[in-house]
Amino acid sequence: MNTGAGDNSDNVNDLVAELGRLGYLEEGNTGRLLGVVMALAGEVFVVRAQQERLMRALQERGAVDAALLDAVGASAGMRQWLEQEEKTFGRSLLQPFLDPDITVNATHHMRSV
Repeated sequence: MNTGAGDNSDNVNDLVAELGRLGYLEEGNTGRLLGVVMALAGEVFVVRAQQERLMRALQERGAVDAALLDAVGASAGMRQWLEQEEKTFGRSLLQPFLDPDITVNATHHMRSV
């Protein structure tokens, strides 16, 4: 899905590489925690871009009604969606801790002797 935002994967890859060079990713929990932070940051960025694009389109057409938005926000259907989304999002966000990578850490074999 195109969010209208530029692709910053090179910047993210550069940041992760730099953290690795500084030794921040050598301990297993640090890498998993970084995975949680990066997943959350990615979700937030995409949602903000989509929300901004939607609001601009609605404003241009005069279709935004603050009272209607408030009413929908307080509806039973919205509350039900939020409850389910919170569970799903929370689980996906904590995935690196809930289901850690079961592969063997072979980085010691990759270092030169």
